[in-house]
Amino acid sequence: MADPEKYWPGGIPPHVRCHDNPVLGITAFKEEVKGWQLFLEENSTPRASGNQEQISKVTRRRQLVEEWATMSQDSRDSYQERAPLRASDGWFPAGLASTDQNIQHSDYFSLIIPEPISPRNWALWTKIRLMLYHFDGPHGTLSGDTSTAIVRPNRDGPNPVTVEGFNAWKYVEPAVFEHMTMTSTGTVVFHYWGSGVFFADQEALDTGRLLLCDFYNNGSLRASGRVWPMFTEDLFNFIVGLGKPAYSHIEEDGWIHEEEAQEPGDMEKPILEILETKAEFFDVDGRGAELWRQDIESYAPGYLEMEEAGGGMAVDYDHANFRED
Repeated sequence: MADPEKYWPGGIPPHVRCHDNPVLGITAFKEEVKGWQLFLEENSTPRASGNQEQISKVTRRRQLVEEWATMSQDSRDSYQERAPLRASDGWFPAGLASTDQNIQHSDYFSLIIPEPISPRNWALWTKIRLMLYHFDGPHGTLSGDTSTAIVRPNRDGPNPVTVEGFNAWKYVEPAVFEHMTMTSTGTVVFHYWGSGVFFADQEALDTGRLLLCDFYNNGSLRASGRVWPMFTEDLFNFIVGLGKPAYSHIEEDGWIHEEEAQEPGDMEKPILEILETKAEFFDVDGRGAELWRQDIESYAPGYLEMEEAGGGMAVDYDHANFRED
């Protein structure tokens, strides 16, 4: 059974769905969600009944989401008409706060493929992770520690989690009100959501090119572009470090639109051969294959030996061996 703290039992109900279109502008957004906020204020605690059994916060949050999604439009309108316009578009009663148990495990670089993960896909994901290192000696990964994750789908939901379903998986499954809210028509929007995310989908594993995505506040895809892992550092620093919107880089960044640099590759080749095909673009100091070999042994001890034994595919490599600093 999937962890009910993270996954909606039985899957997210079909009547709980994201808004059809983005809500543009902060004033319009606050106006759109004010009825839901009043509904939460007046109903966060279950009404007294003969059943005194305690329910968890996550269960209560899901109940409220379903109630708002399924109530009549006239009832939602009555809340909307009475509701004040609040200072925060993400306000909700403190008693409904989520906990660490509700946080879905994802990161800036997330694997988003069908489960169970096949041996072939595991070997390809291992190469993607290796290419997120600097390949310039003693430095660690391009984006810092623990920056990769595997998106684990709800057993009763879509498998794999889709790109456009990512924000629903992350925030609606556990009904995390710190990120999601609801509109006057009973649909979901996000007031604080995953925006600049690099996905390793099946195409990324097959070709080497990660999918950089930016999303609208209804979870729909705003922009996307393909980029090899070794070219992600500057993008990551601009998006995460400086807060620059991912869509502007997707539309304008030279690396993403450099056709030769981003040309798809054959990820079943040994990693040193793959790196050689991109050397003119990322190996600016001309370090070459022998130093890359030393780097890999430092980053992932035992990997090259296992890859050679597997004809270019290390299908059983233990990612716990990756150096994290």
